[in-house]
Amino acid sequence: MSDLLLSIFGTLLIYYLVKALYRRTGQLWLMPLIMCPVVIVAVLMFLRIPYTDYATGGFFLQWLLGPATVAFAVPLYRQRHLVRRYLPELGFGSLVAAVTAMATTMTVIRLFGADPLYILSLAPRSITTPLAMNISTMLGGNMTITAVFVIVTGVLGMLLTVTIIRFLNINNPLLKGLLFGFSAHGTGTAKAYEDSEKVGVIASVAMIFIGIMTALTAPFLIPFLLSLLTR
Repeated sequence: MSDLLLSIFGTLLIYYLVKALYRRTGQLWLMPLIMCPVVIVAVLMFLRIPYTDYATGGFFLQWLLGPATVAFAVPLYRQRHLVRRYLPELGFGSLVAAVTAMATTMTVIRLFGADPLYILSLAPRSITTPLAMNISTMLGGNMTITAVFVIVTGVLGMLLTVTIIRFLNINNPLLKGLLFGFSAHGTGTAKAYEDSEKVGVIASVAMIFIGIMTALTAPFLIPFLLSLLTR
């Protein structure tokens, strides 16, 4: 029980400290998604705490991803007026983004000669972690590998989106929100809210839509693409 409580409260403490530091400095490399894993690993190594001991609480926090998936319905309901207004753009854009992300990921991974397990694990990497892990597990992938690459995708996608928006001087809230939501899921949505509430709302809805489209198409598209790539 002590290991469970220590790992849970220790993780939460590190998260809130890093989050406060990020809000104060605004440095991208201090974002909790980037810095928290680094700090946690450093603390475990310094205190020589076995990962199995830490994981007793870590698995509980991971379990919370399930309710978090259901909670996506809340912002979708609250912003239903935006969904109705931009439904064609969201529907078509999310479908194209989902199919493109899965197809390009699987093709690139296969070109490197990766095992089918890695292809299945990385195929849903472009959506938010709870949905990606569920899809990966359902298709026979490794959800740990999926989670790692979802985080990597989110961080790199957010950095690239910020760069593109600044370089092209994009000011349209709809376009900015779609870019953040489609390319960087939760990480991009968090960054979008720093721009404005409207951009953040559109990004969160876009993130939900691409997640829904991926969940609907993945059970059919991923096995089909895998059969073509492994011939």
